[in-house]
Amino acid sequence: MTWPRRRAYGAWVFEILLAALAGFACGAVNTMAGGGSLISLPVLIYLGLPATDANATNRVAILFQNATAAWSFRRKGVGETKVGLALSAAAVPTALAGAYLASLIPDSLFKPIVGGILLAGLALMLRRSAAAREGEAPPISRGRRVALFASFALLGFYGGFIQAGIGFLILVALARIGRFDLVRANGVKVLVILVFTIPVLALFSGLGEVDWRIGLALGAGGSLGGWAGTVLAIRQGEVWIRRIFVAAVLASSADLLGLFDLARDLLGP
Repeated sequence: MTWPRRRAYGAWVFEILLAALAGFACGAVNTMAGGGSLISLPVLIYLGLPATDANATNRVAILFQNATAAWSFRRKGVGETKVGLALSAAAVPTALAGAYLASLIPDSLFKPIVGGILLAGLALMLRRSAAAREGEAPPISRGRRVALFASFALLGFYGGFIQAGIGFLILVALARIGRFDLVRANGVKVLVILVFTIPVLALFSGLGEVDWRIGLALGAGGSLGGWAGTVLAIRQGEVWIRRIFVAAVLASSADLLGLFDLARDLLGP
């Protein structure tokens, strides 16, 4: 691919450090709740990447941070490998379809829709049943298992297409349908995202939309952020993650619905 032209102040070291810092923040937030891509994507665009390339390059960080987080969850005995791999089988094919569509359609057209989806997911999460409290979840019925697989096929498409906010939606599906507590749900979430990100990143790379120089710096920061987020998620538990989740969803939805831009216009320069 052709490297994008950098701004006059965008020295190589500055770009790498800024990308690594954005990756760390993205990794920590994504591991604890979700929405970290709403930190990293604007930074990538600020560094000069077109929106489509930013969407593709961001997957490098997603891959690194979820690999680190999945390993950390498993090492600490919170991983749900069998469940995660089973749900990944439903998500991978549709994720590839979503990624291919993303290479054809600007993701900015879908921002208001995504913001509405996140707010709806927050409402569902706050109303989740008592069965999803921290600890062992009760067995779920066959109908719920089918619904969970169907939901992950849809989530795979969304994750392949735009990624931002996919962590929120996976947590909602696992808590509402699968009756997982948020700590265990996070363990499943990072594994599923890791698995479907591998073919999605390969597709974007084949299309020439990945800036590997910036992406690897973003990924290095994302690995550290993913590890830090895992430690905090396990130590602080369900209640603390829920607070982070609510705050992140509200901020992400406000941004996607254009409320921040509206506020800036109303306040003036």
